[in-house]
Amino acid sequence: MSQLIQILNQLDTHHLYHGQLSIDSFSLVDEKSYYVKLTDIKPIYAQHRTLEPSKDLDDQITYKRYQPPQEHSSIKSDVFAMGIIFHQLLTEKLPEKIKIINNQPVWNPLTKLQDENDEKMKKLLKSMMLLDNSKRISVQQLAEKKFLSILNNKDLIQEFLDKISNCPSLNYFQKVILNFMISKFQTQECKIIKQLFQILDENNENFLHVNQLEQICKNSNENKVEFKIDSKAANNKNDQQKNGKKISDNDFLIALSNRDKLLTEEYLETTYNLLKNQNGLLSAKSINKKIYIDQNQLINELEKISFNGQITINEFKDIMQILK
Repeated sequence: MSQLIQILNQLDTHHLYHGQLSIDSFSLVDEKSYYVKLTDIKPIYAQHRTLEPSKDLDDQITYKRYQPPQEHSSIKSDVFAMGIIFHQLLTEKLPEKIKIINNQPVWNPLTKLQDENDEKMKKLLKSMMLLDNSKRISVQQLAEKKFLSILNNKDLIQEFLDKISNCPSLNYFQKVILNFMISKFQTQECKIIKQLFQILDENNENFLHVNQLEQICKNSNENKVEFKIDSKAANNKNDQQKNGKKISDNDFLIALSNRDKLLTEEYLETTYNLLKNQNGLLSAKSINKKIYIDQNQLINELEKISFNGQITINEFKDIMQILK
């Protein structure tokens, strides 16, 4: 849910809205991840260009189930639609349909949420699905709801920890190349992972404490939405931060990236050709022309893993493909 709010917040920040949001507007980056992206972006572009409307009647019926009646599309109607999406995620059902009685819409959106014990979530959904948009919660207010934070998603935090733990040890050369390849060939995933890092880095330290993430998982209660850290954990927080492993933004990006899809023959050859020198070899100097690096550190690293500090295409592939 926190990622969906982030998407809505990004639209609002750029003075945009979608207008046709439904649960089908979003998808996972890949089948093995929890990272969500907005894939249906045509309605956003349609606001600024003359695009042919969808002729698929099913599509029109679907998104209209998520729209407030008698209301023009706006970021406020997107909030309403997101409320219905949240309802659907919690119950696997859409709310009951809005009835029109004496030309007035009548609706109780929480009828199917009777078994939902979390009163905060009920209150939030009700505020998102108010028919009067002047009273409906704003995107800014949604973004401030701490109990929707990624820090409450135990499964997602555990996935981060697993990927950090399973990430192989990298030398400086491998880190430089991987970061370049991720930004070049996995642009969307790169943006999402960087946004996740910024959310997790609550103190703006530019690194994460692994022990603190582990403590979140330990203390998370799957039956509650709100995350609370116990008093013992709070007392030990400073010790954890001092003694625990730290993860930089670049290391986090590498750990969470899909290296199997990235380190293919095609991408490696393209990367090599982009970075090679006039002699067809990789060197610290040729890499530094395309990537901002610590050149002295890279020179020292290349002298350890290559002959005369230059790497051939086959050596390059061998060095990088062991990171899959």
